[in-house]
Order: sequence, then C-alpha cells, then structure tokens
Amino acid sequence: MKTDDPEAVKNYVDKIARKFETQCIILWGSRARGDHTPTSDYDIIVIADFKEKFLDRLTALMELAPLQPNIEALGYTPEEFETMFQRGNVTALDAIHEGIPLHGEEYFKKYKKRLRELFERGLERTTCTWKLPEPQRGQKNAQ
Repeated sequence: MKTDDPEAVKNYVDKIARKFETQCIILWGSRARGDHTPTSDYDIIVIADFKEKFLDRLTALMELAPLQPNIEALGYTPEEFETMFQRGNVTALDAIHEGIPLHGEEYFKKYKKRLRELFERGLERTTCTWKLPEPQRGQKNAQ
C-alpha cells in the first residue's frame, strides 16, 4: 500500500483546479507539520466557488481522489472559510498556521498576514482550540 505519494497528491490538486473555480488548496495537518507517520493521510482544504451543498462537495472531492495515498479533503466557499477564520474555527486557523499552499499562494498569503496580525494582538493556541484576542474598539470581529 503506497501511502507517501506526493506526485499523486499533485495530480489530485491539478484535477481539483481544473474542475472547480479554485481560490486556494491547502495541505495541513501532520503532513504539513512534518510529524506524519508512514500511514498518515493527506489533509487538504479546498477553497473554491462551489455551487454544490457541503456534503455533495465532499463526495465530488472524494471521487477525484486516488485510492492511494489516502486523501481527506474538505471543501469550503470563500465566504464560508472567511466566516470560519473570523470566528476562530480550529480547522481554518490550523490550516493557515501550519498549512502549505498547494494552489493559490497569494490567496493563502493574505490569510497568513491576517493570522500574524492576530498573533500580534494576542491570539493564542491552546491544546485544543484557539483563544482569539478581544476585538479592537469599533470592530465586530477579529479580522
């Protein structure tokens, strides 16, 4: 069973970029951090102008994936990902903090910059979540 196949992942990313109006594709999790095991999957977030409902997107992304290596892909619209980021969603913040852009590097860099700004204002990673800083005066959320 081949579990470490960067070329298969690259081909998968290319398929996604051809099929969807993709803003960004991020590798995150243990493969991005470098603490993976030989059997670790590839965690991928796809930010695209999806028209499908969430579960239908997951099915579409799964159908494009090779049998090996194991790829776990999540698909969000830009608006959904933005909301997740603003609310301090663990998946979104972890993906930006530890992730590697496989497609859409400029899109990713904008979020990376915003994450650095949040760190400067007091963003903290705890063992199981992120602790957002208090919004600055006049702000509704942590942008």
